[in-house]
Amino acid sequence: MITNLDIGNKIQYSSIMNSRINNFFSKHYYEWSYIESFADSKLYKKFLNWISGEFDLFLQEEKNGLQIFFPNGFFYIKKQITSSKAITVEISIKSKSSTIGNNIFNQIISISNHLNEVY
Repeated sequence: MITNLDIGNKIQYSSIMNSRINNFFSKHYYEWSYIESFADSKLYKKFLNWISGEFDLFLQEEKNGLQIFFPNGFFYIKKQITSSKAITVEISIKSKSSTIGNNIFNQIISISNHLNEVY
């Protein structure tokens, strides 16, 4: 199991509770952000494919990157604009449950680490 301490300097982990008042109801989200880089677009496409397959039972939107909705939250993966050949992506998770959000965060990081080791 990967923990937040195993990830290293690439992570920008935050578990900050944001509150928004909308129609007299308060919505609280825990947030995780992570920046990952891939050597080329082939590896990035494999990553998106693996993530999509891992969460295939959830609603997915592929307009601008990949956005997946799960009960009480969502996450998205967006490609960042860089001048180098490597592709940098931002992975952002928002969840009402810190446990579920942390589990999804660990799943995504595990897939990313696996792909970077194998390819």
